[in-house]
Amino acid sequence: MTASVTSVVLSMAVYLNGKISVRSLIFLLLLFSVFLPMAITRAYVFVMRNLNCILMLNFEVIEQPVLLKNLTVRFTSHALRFIEKNKRNPFLLFLSFAKVHNVLFTSNAFDGHSRHSRYGDAVEEMDWAVGKIRAALETLGLKDDTFVYFTSDNGPHLEDITVDGQYHGGWKGIFRGGVVRFLKL
Repeated sequence: MTASVTSVVLSMAVYLNGKISVRSLIFLLLLFSVFLPMAITRAYVFVMRNLNCILMLNFEVIEQPVLLKNLTVRFTSHALRFIEKNKRNPFLLFLSFAKVHNVLFTSNAFDGHSRHSRYGDAVEEMDWAVGKIRAALETLGLKDDTFVYFTSDNGPHLEDITVDGQYHGGWKGIFRGGVVRFLKL
């Protein structure tokens, strides 16, 4: 039994044994079945929103909670500074964009930019970011000596769908449920 149900049952037992009044019983029932669960839920949401969402640079927390609106622009700017700083030395730049999965977000410049809603806007912003990085490599004369590897995760967030079964973002193509289906040639 959950703590709330247990508390209600115990309150009823104490009332039935004549230890508390009807007024006290109503107070306890409201406390344990409504207000306590609501307080716990609000505390959980506060903790998850304010303590779980952090942006770190090396071992330093630089933002909490993370502001997603211009995160791609900031990642790209940081990557461009890194490339410029290390242009005379071999380097590894691993840039893991926080898109285009779920939650879909873009900077103001890309809001309403595509014909494919928020998902299209997010894809176009990520395409812009990759283009900026590739252009920097070319401008600095690093293009021919640089290996660029672009990959993605496994498609849309399967649980995030509209009431009519459409994904809020992403496309899974021939794949489904994390299982790869091979085409027969």
